[in-house]
Amino acid sequence: MDHFKIDVKKEVNEFLDKNIRSTHEEWERIQSGIRQKKKKTLKFNPVYWTVLVAAASLFLFLSVTYIGDLNKGTSSMTSFSIPGLFNNENQDKDLYEGKELFIGVLGNIPEINEKQISFQVIELEQFTVNEIRKFDAVFVMKESLSTAAEKQYTKVFTDSNIPFFFLNSNKGEYPFIDENLEYEEAREIPYHDYYATGYLATVEGEEMTWTYEEKNALSNIFKTIEKALPKIFKSETINE
Repeated sequence: MDHFKIDVKKEVNEFLDKNIRSTHEEWERIQSGIRQKKKKTLKFNPVYWTVLVAAASLFLFLSVTYIGDLNKGTSSMTSFSIPGLFNNENQDKDLYEGKELFIGVLGNIPEINEKQISFQVIELEQFTVNEIRKFDAVFVMKESLSTAAEKQYTKVFTDSNIPFFFLNSNKGEYPFIDENLEYEEAREIPYHDYYATGYLATVEGEEMTWTYEEKNALSNIFKTIEKALPKIFKSETINE
């Protein structure tokens, strides 16, 4: 510390000694007051405690009411339920409501909620152009993807003129319409994770494809099939 600061400090102390007098008791009171400010506790807030007690009472009341309803064999949750949250309301509104469809399945038949959809399992020996033209569409399920992509079935997909849907596959339609591409060697569709892909080669030579996310995929596929019906080759046209 330099001489200037020392001199100033000395003069201040001398001034305090000459002009400020306090007893030991006064210093104790001053220090006690400082300690009390440091240890200041939260003041009682009547509004806060009133709200807290009211909330606790309401929770207790609702709990007792709910338990009482359970004992009676009924549930009060019904009157407080959010529409579509704990039931099938949201699912039902997205269901397919169109005309009846007859769909062939290569693999296991999927579970659905629609009543107007009929499935029939297709055996491999029946997986030919003539045999599957009686269907409105064909589902190729996960367990049959690799087999269906074998080159002897390529013409079934390209010449049947009905839509095919490859479920639980993100490899698109290429493994099934390219006889030189095996399913295991096919690449996943980049930057996507599709649940299903649809493919239709029409009589006019047009190729149509669709992709689906997993949510409501089957119901959306049924809607696609109905829209594609005018483009689907039907065996009845042979006799016209």
